[in-house]
Amino acid sequence: TPNRVLSRRDRSGNSLQEVRLQTGFLHIPVPLIAARQHPTITAISMAPEMAPYSIGGSYDRPISRRILEEAGVPRPLFGQSKKAGSTLVFWDPSLLPPDVTQALTQLRHDVAGGPAGTVGYWWHATVWQWRQFFYRAFGKVPLLRHVRTRVFGDWRVFEGGHPRNALAFMLGLSGVRRRYTEAMTHRP
Repeated sequence: TPNRVLSRRDRSGNSLQEVRLQTGFLHIPVPLIAARQHPTITAISMAPEMAPYSIGGSYDRPISRRILEEAGVPRPLFGQSKKAGSTLVFWDPSLLPPDVTQALTQLRHDVAGGPAGTVGYWWHATVWQWRQFFYRAFGKVPLLRHVRTRVFGDWRVFEGGHPRNALAFMLGLSGVRRRYTEAMTHRP
């Protein structure tokens, strides 16, 4: 809903950072350049002058579309539908490739350091699942939405709090470190 506070409440393409660094492209959300308020963006987007650049639907971005089309980029080449820029594997770990799943399992065993650590991991994972269930359930009841934030805190913090995500972060960080080290030692 348009409001007077322009803020980001999601990752908004930040998960593409490694791809951007590796392939050398920039992710620039054009409508946010010098933007100050949602109502202003909405008003510009709905202005009669923008009608030729509106395609309707939930992914209508007339400001960006106008800039690109006026620069000569044909309409069918971009922005026809929302595409997933990242996969939230904590919702469905089966999306991970088998070698990553195996590496995470090994890392969990290494970090757990024995039966007590393994029990602790599964305890925290189970608590996270229950909290996530109630967080979603509270969101379906309008009167409980404000209670949800007070009880569970900010979703942006909570959603990444599964213990598996800490392991995935550690694994990802070691992979990035290795790639950067290799890139730096093989520079011309």
